[in-house]
Amino acid sequence: MDINVKHKWVKELRSGRFDQCIGSLRKSHCAGSSYTGIRGGYDPLGVLCQLWLEGPGKGEKYEWLPLDKTEMKEVFRSQMEFNDNEEVCPHCGMLLEDGWFDYEPTEKELKKFVEEYYHIPYDTNDCKTKIAFAHKDWEGTINFLPSKVVEWAGLLSYDPWVGPARITNLNDIYAMSFEEIADLIEEHL
Repeated sequence: MDINVKHKWVKELRSGRFDQCIGSLRKSHCAGSSYTGIRGGYDPLGVLCQLWLEGPGKGEKYEWLPLDKTEMKEVFRSQMEFNDNEEVCPHCGMLLEDGWFDYEPTEKELKKFVEEYYHIPYDTNDCKTKIAFAHKDWEGTINFLPSKVVEWAGLLSYDPWVGPARITNLNDIYAMSFEEIADLIEEHL
C-alpha cells in the first residue's frame, strides 16, 4: 500500500471526523423515514473513498449516489446470484433455480432485504439514502473499493485482508471500531 495514503487513512479513521456505519461504504441520513436506529456514516473503505474524492479524485465524475427502488431490486437479484450455491435465497426464501435473474421481489421482500442486509431505511417512496460510491457514467459500488481508489491507494484488493479478516468483515461482522481497524491497517498493510 502507498505509505502516504496509508498514513492519511489511518489518521482519518482515528480523527473522529467520520461516524462509523455498517453494511455499505456510506450511509446518509434519510429525512422523513420512520425507520429507527439508523445513523449516517462511513465504513473504513468508505473513508478511503472519501479521501480519494477530496484529493486526486476531485475532478473525476465520482460522487455518493442514492439507490432508487429499481437499483435496489438489481442489488437484491445480484445477492441472489451471489448465493446461488444455496438452494434457497437467504433474503426471500425463493427456491434458486435458473430463473432468479427474472425474479421481481415484492415490496415486503425488498424492505426486509434493504433493512436487514444494508441496515438502512427502506422507503417505498425512494428516500434516496446515499450508499453507493459511483461514477456518473459507468462504475459503481456499494460495499467495496472501486478500481480507481484501489489503484490510487496501491492496494492489491478491493477489500484488503488486515490481520484475521477482510476490512469489511472487521467492520460489519466483528464490529471493530475505526481505532482498532486503523491499528490493523498500520500493522498489516
